[in-house]
Amino acid sequence: MANDLPTDNNSELERELDRLFAAYREAIPDPVSGPDFMPTLWKRIQARTSLAANLRRWAEGFVTAAAAVCLLLAFLAASSVPQSFWVERAVASPDELASGSIPEPRTLEIAAMDNGGTNLR
Repeated sequence: MANDLPTDNNSELERELDRLFAAYREAIPDPVSGPDFMPTLWKRIQARTSLAANLRRWAEGFVTAAAAVCLLLAFLAASSVPQSFWVERAVASPDELASGSIPEPRTLEIAAMDNGGTNLR
């Protein structure tokens, strides 16, 4: 019951299996297991990974440089924006700010347009 195939079929399957193993042995050579086997193997592995490691280092460098440029540009943009008139007055006179007599920024824009676009500074 363990073997339902006829014996002729079994011997044919065994021959086919032997042919497959022989073809496999021919296709894949035996590894040379001399004293230089492991150092040679490690050199081959490192040669493959060195390209990936170099690309990773370059990518990290570019990301760092991009972050530094972004921070520099953000600092320059923040420091070069002129303060508006109402902010300067609010800082100069906290009592005026508390009393509510400083106009809203939109009111200042309308006033500037009425004056022919003169600067309120």
